[in-house]
Amino acid sequence: MNYENKKAFRDTSSDTQRDKLLIEQLKQNNGPQSGIRHQATDDTQQGVLSANSKMRWILGGENDLDELAKQTMQAFHKPRFPSENQRPDEKPTVDFSIRGGANTYYMCKFTDKAASDWRDVAIEDIHIQYDHNRRVVGVNRLGARAGGAGNGGLMRIGYDLLPLLASDAGMQDLIEQALISNQVTHPSSFSAVASVGQSVLMAKCIDLRIKAEKAGAPLIIPPNFFIDTLHEVAVALEYPAQKFGLHPGLSRVPDKYGNFSSDQWRGARLPSEFLKASDQSAEVIRAGSVEQALKESPKSEVSSEHVNSILQRWSSNSYLGATFPSIVFLLEKFGRGDPAHAVNMAALVTKDSDTCATIIAQVMGALYGSEWVNKERESCINSQGQSTFTENLGGGFEVANFLGHIDNFYDLRANLRPR
Repeated sequence: MNYENKKAFRDTSSDTQRDKLLIEQLKQNNGPQSGIRHQATDDTQQGVLSANSKMRWILGGENDLDELAKQTMQAFHKPRFPSENQRPDEKPTVDFSIRGGANTYYMCKFTDKAASDWRDVAIEDIHIQYDHNRRVVGVNRLGARAGGAGNGGLMRIGYDLLPLLASDAGMQDLIEQALISNQVTHPSSFSAVASVGQSVLMAKCIDLRIKAEKAGAPLIIPPNFFIDTLHEVAVALEYPAQKFGLHPGLSRVPDKYGNFSSDQWRGARLPSEFLKASDQSAEVIRAGSVEQALKESPKSEVSSEHVNSILQRWSSNSYLGATFPSIVFLLEKFGRGDPAHAVNMAALVTKDSDTCATIIAQVMGALYGSEWVNKERESCINSQGQSTFTENLGGGFEVANFLGHIDNFYDLRANLRPR
């Protein structure tokens, strides 16, 4: 933050003004003049690859979910984007490198089993070796993978949903395909719960919006809509024998619960218990739930400083035990009325900000449509008329190319439908 901005920040008289200034800085801080621009992350690239893979699978008349999983894994094994004028049913031809160092990507990239059963790869654990410049120098296989509770699979759900909107898919198809996409890289019960929950939540959001539009009525979001929807899915899908703790190094016991030790606070719990505690849950589980955090957070208190203090009880990093409760809290706190602000707050206060903000943006898009997105993109134009982020997804494949690819897919689907 430069001198003028620091002075403006000191001169602000309210938390709302300070947060507005911080969000503006978040959008404007990088840019071509600094040599740094916001760019697509590895999770974003994998989301687009997954969507492209699913479009080809649907247009090929496939209904074999194992084949979908295999094609998704192959898309990560040798990442390629389609050239600008390619049809969605043609294999992509433009090679590129996925940014970042997600273990899920390297699991697919370095496997010699890309043509075999995808499960043989998905259950493996790997250890990535890096040099001092964070370049991969080796991969060791460790056997069966018991984790898979990162948030990358959850972030891909919105991308996976795009082809399904034009494919006459029902809820069963939606859930089955969400599970397949997710389990290719994140084979844990927590990841299954979160991804199916996101799918169901987005479907319900679309349903609410369409009904309101058809009736010419205002959009009404039921009380506790976000937490109740995701909790219901968690209870239905979670595997009782597989529990998950809070992050051992980042989650913090709130001051008011100082009677709990760090080990107690970070004890194992079911995915549903991150949201709401059951009657049988221990007191510490209840204290660490989103439901309890919402009770302790006054409705009028929406500053980034306050929200950050709440999120620290779980952390908000890439582990699902941090991401999942954090996004549910943020949705309940900001998901009614101003979709852009909900996304901006997620970007401002979370540790894994790109993924958390994207997951919330997917829900907000399903609930409110897309008009607000263009306004947000315009707000990222700096004083020199340049965007502070690059729309290059890799290999020269731009966001506009991806959107055009989706449009072409929709047109092809329309032509294939019986008249």
